Amino acid sequence: MIISKLYAQYDQNDTSTFSNQQYGFNKHKLFTGGSLNLGYGGGTVASFAIGALPEIGYTLKDWLDIGMAFNVNYYSESQYIDPNNSANDVPGYKATSYGAGVFVRVHPFEQFFLQFQPEMDMYNIKETLSGYSPVTSSLSSSSYLAGIGWGRRVVGEMSFYTIIMVDLGNERNTPYKDANGNLLPVIRTGLNFYF
Repeated sequence: MIISKLYAQYDQNDTSTFSNQQYGFNKHKLFTGGSLNLGYGGGTVASFAIGALPEIGYTLKDWLDIGMAFNVNYYSESQYIDPNNSANDVPGYKATSYGAGVFVRVHPFEQFFLQFQPEMDMYNIKETLSGYSPVTSSLSSSSYLAGIGWGRRVVGEMSFYTIIMVDLGNERNTPYKDANGNLLPVIRTGLNFYF
């Protein structure tokens, strides 16, 4: 009786990726996608940011994804000249950053997942201030992002997600902390497409 009950749960018409488990590489478990970012800040010092965050991954189990994440970003901030006190002048800057890392997503529940993503980032920065020669510099940093996400994930179909992460590392140049070392939340929303 128990065996017949268990067998009754099997649907012969089920064509999902995991119903007929295969060993080795399965191209239907491969996905790609990512997210875009766009930001603008007004006021005394105007700022602008735009970037792309593509990723490629593979679903190892119905509860586990692994992959690689990339990022390319451009930032700019206008200079501010204080007419009353030059000590308050703020140089303008333009920066480009690019980076790569790996990620692991664990799906303990149907719509929620946990993600860990170590990554390396490189920056090229150009600071300008009226009356001075531009200053260029290059920096690098490593980050250890971890967080929780929510989304619709059906292996083999398009999926979307929203995630909030923080940097668990203590690197000074990370883009995920402010100048005082305080954590800045990383909020991303994106799409993934299975092959």
